Amino acid sequence: MTTLEVPSQDDIEPEVLQTYIDWLYTGTIHINPAIAPESDDANVFVLKALALAYSLDDSVFRSTVKAHLTTAIESKANAGFRRYSIEFVCRPNTPRRVRKYVFRYLRLQPSTGQIRNQMEQLSDHVQKVVSEHLETIFRSWFNVTTNREFEIVDTED
Repeated sequence: MTTLEVPSQDDIEPEVLQTYIDWLYTGTIHINPAIAPESDDANVFVLKALALAYSLDDSVFRSTVKAHLTTAIESKANAGFRRYSIEFVCRPNTPRRVRKYVFRYLRLQPSTGQIRNQMEQLSDHVQKVVSEHLETIFRSWFNVTTNREFEIVDTED
């Protein structure tokens, strides 16, 4: 029998843990049907699953979650990472690699200007974290074509 050691209850939501358990049995990521798949809430939920994958050091689950997230973000219905996604990745207890994943994605997207438009709605802490990354994001716009496909290579896996 294998024992699954999970992060503390403060770091993990039961629904996210249930998603992991369901994935262990089915091999697919299931999101609560009450969450609209094109919403930022769905993005946050999957980012929480990615945080769990890093916390558990489960590379297969991590790859599955990243593939799911990429497919969701790339769909025309999804407007990409927005306010709640940004707030989630800027939390102190969110794994650094999840934050890096989101900001790497944003560097490839010309629509990152939406973050600038939402800055006043973000807390001081989140504004500080985002500001630290914005210069790199904006600088990268000059080196990226808008037709470039989204691909993130995470060298820390």
